[in-house]
Amino acid sequence: MEKITLADVKPLREYEAMRNAVRARVIDLKRRRRVSLGERISLVFENRETVLFQVQEMVRAERITRPDAIEAEIEVYGRSIPEANELSATMFIEITGQEAVRPEFDRLIGVNERLRLRIGGRHVIRGVFEPGWSREHRIAAVEYVKFPLTAERARSSRAMASPSSSRWTTRTTGPVRSWTKRSGGRWPERWASVVSRYRRASDSGR
Repeated sequence: MEKITLADVKPLREYEAMRNAVRARVIDLKRRRRVSLGERISLVFENRETVLFQVQEMVRAERITRPDAIEAEIEVYGRSIPEANELSATMFIEITGQEAVRPEFDRLIGVNERLRLRIGGRHVIRGVFEPGWSREHRIAAVEYVKFPLTAERARSSRAMASPSSSRWTTRTTGPVRSWTKRSGGRWPERWASVVSRYRRASDSGR
């Protein structure tokens, strides 16, 4: 899938003029690409259009005009565009009620080790999460996951037409347990801020 470049990102004034139409289209697109896992977790399967919308919304929310700063947003979110023979999704954990946030998030620690995608009755693919978003004893509210596909699995996925097809299922397997971050113990400051910024921008397109 073609990557996003600086030329693809509309200037603020131009984007504002077209935003309502773009937003309505992408909301409908995300609705069809969303898979719910119970009441707490959902996955949105990304493509170039959903990721470009995310970049545009971040640029708008932060009033970013410098080309190098826009390139930085493209670098962060562009990794969600799937490569050949893979699916890419953003996982959201949504908990309402302030008193329930900490215990519910604690209960979900390790879910990123247990996520599987089933395509039809033959293929089960383990989700590979981007490292750094969760810590050993804390799971992030937004995480990024890839599902690598063999050529046969890629053909099967295309035959299903869309991730919301009834022949797609996404699930967690076994008991959820604590996950140790593979990339070491340091929590990158930019990623920490991106989580909250992503959620703000995503609220406008979900």
